[in-house]
Amino acid sequence: MIYLIGGPPKCGKTTCAKQFAKSSGIPWISTDSLHCVANAFIPESEKAEKFPWSELRKKTNRVNDVLYEQYSAAEIIDLYRVPVQTTKIALDAFVASELAEENDYIIEGNVIEPLVVKELEELYGSENFRVVFVVKLDSVLFVENIDKSQTKNDWIIRRTEDPEKTYPRIAKMICEYGRIIKEEANTDGFEVFVMDEGFEEQMRSITMFLNR
Repeated sequence: MIYLIGGPPKCGKTTCAKQFAKSSGIPWISTDSLHCVANAFIPESEKAEKFPWSELRKKTNRVNDVLYEQYSAAEIIDLYRVPVQTTKIALDAFVASELAEENDYIIEGNVIEPLVVKELEELYGSENFRVVFVVKLDSVLFVENIDKSQTKNDWIIRRTEDPEKTYPRIAKMICEYGRIIKEEANTDGFEVFVMDEGFEEQMRSITMFLNR
């Protein structure tokens, strides 16, 4: 069985994968790792086109204030979503390998989008997958909770110089991204968990859903 956990950044995908892996004994991997694998085989001349957000972050030394001042929430969401089809090549190969070996595996990351999951189910059969999406929709609560983050080297905190101005911009992007994913997931019949409040309770519900 392949367990897929998708959603925008900073919504709890990694925490969910780690907790489910610990309780189930099933290994997990992030699509960030698959992204790095795919990126290694892309010519330098094509990287700006295929991985535009990553390239922009490098050019601005990953300073959130610069990026979120120069680009709107909608533009950043679009940039985040561009690499999906490129990274999907690595994801597809990984899924095919684990299914062929009859291994259980947990895969999390923003590359796990509803359309990608539908394509994987068509290729390998929906019976081989259990899928959840996690989102956040309340930008005010998101900003309030940023400084409570337990994430090591949290990219929002570490790369932001003006929290008062930039945190709300990041929150707006993530929550708008969440609404898009929620709508797409609902259309395709996938389970969506809203993580704005009651995070631990939601995590337990996700684990129960994946274990069903």
